Amino acid sequence: SKSYSLENMGYWRNKEGLGGEIATRIRVNHENTKLHDLTFNIIENKSDSLLVRVKVYDYHKGEVGKSKTPQNMYHTISRKKGTETIPLKQYNIIANSDIVVSLELVKVYGSYIYFALSSTPYGGTSYVKEQSMGVWKKKEGIGESDL
Repeated sequence: SKSYSLENMGYWRNKEGLGGEIATRIRVNHENTKLHDLTFNIIENKSDSLLVRVKVYDYHKGEVGKSKTPQNMYHTISRKKGTETIPLKQYNIIANSDIVVSLELVKVYGSYIYFALSSTPYGGTSYVKEQSMGVWKKKEGIGESDL
């Protein structure tokens, strides 16, 4: 979400977050919707920079489904605060129904991590996974966007 809210956020606070994912459901209103950019608001980034992997999943009956990610989509975040945009157009990801998009923490540059991003204050569904082989935990009422 590009909205700015200190009340609704996702975050990583330590290196134990490596492999963890912060995700949100995105409503897809039209068939054959191509993902162009992933844009979100960074509340605070105290690390030197972070390497994240963008992942896209099917969304089915309120749960995160199978991966739709065609290949690894890496992005380095060095911005300390403000709007971050990750270009996705080159990956040709097409969605016909709702999806879940996540950021997976792959690498931390520097010795300290505290990274927080806003979720929308308008309600929705977010998910977190504490480690790569972990289980998705649903967070109702925050973090949903429309395409």
